[in-house]
Amino acid sequence: LTFERSHVVSGAAGEVSDADYPDTWEHAGLSLPLRYEFDPGADADGVTVTVPLAALNQVEGHDFAWQVPGLREELVTALIKTLPKALRRQLVPAPDHARAALDNLEPGSEPLLAALGRELGRMTGVQVPRDAWRPDRLPAHLRMTFQVVDDRGAVLAEGEDLAEVRQRVRPQLRETLSALADDLERHGIQTWDLGALPRSRQRQHDGYLVQVFPALVDEGDSVA
Repeated sequence: LTFERSHVVSGAAGEVSDADYPDTWEHAGLSLPLRYEFDPGADADGVTVTVPLAALNQVEGHDFAWQVPGLREELVTALIKTLPKALRRQLVPAPDHARAALDNLEPGSEPLLAALGRELGRMTGVQVPRDAWRPDRLPAHLRMTFQVVDDRGAVLAEGEDLAEVRQRVRPQLRETLSALADDLERHGIQTWDLGALPRSRQRQHDGYLVQVFPALVDEGDSVA
């Protein structure tokens, strides 16, 4: 069989840039690796961001809800289609409304659903309640997967709900952060000789700048 280039390459392919599907996600001073997988029906279908355990507390989920640029318009279109029919039929065609809304939004500056609802309301007069959105109905490839790894790269937990993933590795996270702050740890303090207690300290760990947060613990007749 003989094919012309136009038969096998989409005319829109030239519009796709590396920036649409970056190799890393820049977040809170971290450069987090991204992996793309096309495997419909699999848990890892779509985009997976790898988060080092020590940096997990610095990661905020709302930023990732915006998805990578190459999937953002498809994401917003799909979100509009999750709305109840009474709202959805006022926002057709959904792709056009998605594109117009994104033109006036700054990705990552605020939670996606709040920004999208406000902008659609401004554009159309249609007020979309926060609980009308159903992100749980999104196709799997439009929901970011979070993968937490240890210093050796071993996967400790992964899933689409960052809070739930964080909860699953809480014991390991506490142990890791405690080790990073080992030089700050003291017990049996009965006289304040610490000076000003900093709100946070930064530590270099495995190529990442990690924040630790000093705190006082009541030990009865002393603090630690």
